[in-house]
Amino acid sequence: MSAAVAQTAGLLNDALAAIGAGRFDAARVALARVLQDAPDHADAIGLMAVADLNAGRANDAERRALRAMTLAPGNVQHAYTLGQALAAQGRHGEAASAYRRALAAVPHEPAIHYALGLTLAAAGHLDAAASSFDRAAQLDPAFSAAEFQLGQVLQQAGRLEEAAAAYERGLAREPAAIGPLVNLGGVLGLLGRHVEAEEVARRAIRLDPQRPEPHANLAHSLSEVGRSNDAIVAFERALALGMRDAQALNGLGGALYNAGLAAQAVERYREAANADPGFHPVRSNL
Repeated sequence: MSAAVAQTAGLLNDALAAIGAGRFDAARVALARVLQDAPDHADAIGLMAVADLNAGRANDAERRALRAMTLAPGNVQHAYTLGQALAAQGRHGEAASAYRRALAAVPHEPAIHYALGLTLAAAGHLDAAASSFDRAAQLDPAFSAAEFQLGQVLQQAGRLEEAAAAYERGLAREPAAIGPLVNLGGVLGLLGRHVEAEEVARRAIRLDPQRPEPHANLAHSLSEVGRSNDAIVAFERALALGMRDAQALNGLGGALYNAGLAAQAVERYREAANADPGFHPVRSNL
């Protein structure tokens, strides 16, 4: 190996290490040295695109990824970087095409299926996104983030039983993931599985007692099984922690009414109407 080749390899390794450590300026310095002597070095251009992307320079990343693809059309990483650059600019249809190009070469790469799912979800193609996240999770059973994203798009699509199952699979691998745990509690409540929803809400509260959403989930489940006084306490805790959405205020109003506190219920109903004049359930209560 010549000294020049060895130096280039060393600089590329330095750049990769810097990118992995989040030191993108250092990576750019190393890559610039490579490109000074070899301006058409595809790997260096591709890594520079990655550094650009992580520095928030998506336009530059797109330009460089396209250049790298021209120089090395068989390199899947460049297509993947192009997809990320396009997605960062909100150009989700083009990003999906780039990811599919990459998957044509490496169909068993879970990270690319996951990235495709993200851009499809951002474009509102929920069923297609669900298929991509599901494929990513099948390819890598330890990929809990894929299960969580699958749960989220299934929830948005109204496929609640499937959403609950996806959240549960992800939480089996990552039980302290508070966001998905909160989402699971909400989904279980919507499914009428209130005993399970209560248990999940209490788990979430133990993990993060200062987060209002699990207190609200708990309150809704308690209210649904007729435990109005306990629901009032949980709703009040959610509100004390900063929650002010119409659904929680309306739920508190209902718990107060069922507990025989009609005047206080009306006050909360009015707060709910003020918080969201378009929230229809509160109108019938008032």
